[in-house]
Amino acid sequence: MVNFADSDCLGEVALSNLKLYKYSAIDKSPISNYVLKPYWNWAVELFPLWMAPNLITLCGLGFVILNVIGVIIWIPDLVGPGPRWLYWSFPIGLWLYSTFDNVDGKQARRTGTSSPLGELFDHGCDALNCSFGAIVFSAAVGMGHSYWSATFFLLLVIPFFFSTWEEYHTGVLYLGYFNGPTEGLIIACALQLVSAITGPEWWTQDVHDIFGDSVPKLIPKGWTSVDILLLIMTFVICTLHIPEW
Repeated sequence: MVNFADSDCLGEVALSNLKLYKYSAIDKSPISNYVLKPYWNWAVELFPLWMAPNLITLCGLGFVILNVIGVIIWIPDLVGPGPRWLYWSFPIGLWLYSTFDNVDGKQARRTGTSSPLGELFDHGCDALNCSFGAIVFSAAVGMGHSYWSATFFLLLVIPFFFSTWEEYHTGVLYLGYFNGPTEGLIIACALQLVSAITGPEWWTQDVHDIFGDSVPKLIPKGWTSVDILLLIMTFVICTLHIPEW
């Protein structure tokens, strides 16, 4: 096992700064503060005190990895359709990941084991989930190996990068009134539930064929629900994701 104190990777200045590091976050989301926090406070009590926070984080990521394995086996083309039960597992796995991801910090404070390296591990798993989650969601809505999937991947990883960059320079992780880890994740679960109910084919049909004359005229012929989803995501990221000044 590597001893960081004797490692050439971290100098004395870096090690001393690591000891001084203190996690700081601002979460403005009403859903997070008034709905989900009571749920997370209840959920953390289900975990035994001997369970390490990093183990909780890893187990949460494991649910998404299982979803990715399911995609590799049954929907390798990201189109499908795969077994209907698999589509039900996608939102369940994502919700469990979110629950474990928010409970691990509470478990750390509950057991007095909070540490900068614990946060590094947590954010590392979050970074992996951006990639894994993009694969699973692309399969859930039948995007296939297309510009849709590539665009969706970028719309997930770019906001994560800038949030991490902002935290690095300000020392505070800022989550706005509408943010990806809360509202974005809830919407992702809801959209994957649509696939579980209707099948992934629904997302790639022309919206004019699905909704008929109720579709606004400004939406061109041939546009699908996926096109509209990506357009809305781009707008939200460019507006609501910007920190409050």
